[in-house]
Amino acid sequence: MRSLHTLLLISGILGRLPLQAQWEQVGLPGSIYGIAVQEGQVFASQYNGGMHVSIDQGATWSGSGTGITNSSSWWIESVDGTLYNGTQFGPTFRSADDGANWVDIGKSGARGFINHDDTLYTCQWYDAAVSWSVDQGTTWHPTATLVSSSPLWPMISHNGYLFVGAQGTGVRRIAHSDDTWSTMNSGLTSLVVYAFASIGDYLLLGGSAGVFRSMDDGQSWQPMGQTPLGQVYALHTVGSLVFVGLDGGGVQFSADSGATWAPINTGLTNMVVARLTNDDNYLYAGTLGGGVHRLLLNDITTGLEEAPGVTTVSVFPVPANDRVQVDWPGHRTVGYVLHDMTGSTVQRGTVDAGGIAVDALAPGLYLLQLQAADGAVRTTRVVRE
Repeated sequence: MRSLHTLLLISGILGRLPLQAQWEQVGLPGSIYGIAVQEGQVFASQYNGGMHVSIDQGATWSGSGTGITNSSSWWIESVDGTLYNGTQFGPTFRSADDGANWVDIGKSGARGFINHDDTLYTCQWYDAAVSWSVDQGTTWHPTATLVSSSPLWPMISHNGYLFVGAQGTGVRRIAHSDDTWSTMNSGLTSLVVYAFASIGDYLLLGGSAGVFRSMDDGQSWQPMGQTPLGQVYALHTVGSLVFVGLDGGGVQFSADSGATWAPINTGLTNMVVARLTNDDNYLYAGTLGGGVHRLLLNDITTGLEEAPGVTTVSVFPVPANDRVQVDWPGHRTVGYVLHDMTGSTVQRGTVDAGGIAVDALAPGLYLLQLQAADGAVRTTRVVRE
């Protein structure tokens, strides 16, 4: 009974969080399959409309450079300062100068690009193949054949492994480019996979059966949350917050590692969300038919702090200089993780009587995930001046 009460309380808290957060449609129309952020610019791949760039966080858009000769853009990724644009019916294009110029590097139908083990990998939808390159895609080499594989979409590098998802045959994994692919589907109730993300050691998967989590590098999977989400096209994490883009359900998010979910759809004009990403200020959503939308991250994190039941966690001073103190009545805080607003972990440790040292952090806004000895988890903000 206590666990049910706790679940209902958390659900009520989350249900009130999105009220002040509102999406804004930011000009670029049509179907947006890919969004990437690099050097303060937002890049969006518009299907049958080519590549576009915004230098003012989506307020205005223009065509991105020269050299892209196929308009069926359906993926954009920033990998170590280089941009890769995959097209459905043409090759992949690469830009090493922030989108000013693009060159053809082959690989038709590419839908994913990732750096794993200091090597660039890409997966292809139609060929159901994964290739690797050590010269930014100038030359490509095949990995082992994925036997009985179906079209490939998402990729992620996690804990020393490269994972690839397929729309029909689930998850495969290798550690090195010359390895044989291993099937990692234990616990999955559907083998249609569209997205990966990670929080610390947790690997997250989104697909036609919702969101699943693995705590053992893909060897087993468990469903996340009490409420079915439906088909998940996009997964994105900002610190310890998890966002999902749904096929018809808009965007939902979780502040408790996926135990509960809440919609955050006010202002969203299209509920088919294919891609999510963020910069320091905004969460961006690419929709299939409704263009690009953006949402202030600060509205979400402020809502977390102000929601009833979450305000019991106090972090002070605000802003902080060299150290913050944590006050969480009724809980003994034992561990913490600090994330920047890109989702990267910047610091982790234990909380002692002296609080948490933040003097090594650059000035800015951070998300602080706290864990208590009884297993409770809370997320709040830290502002470093």
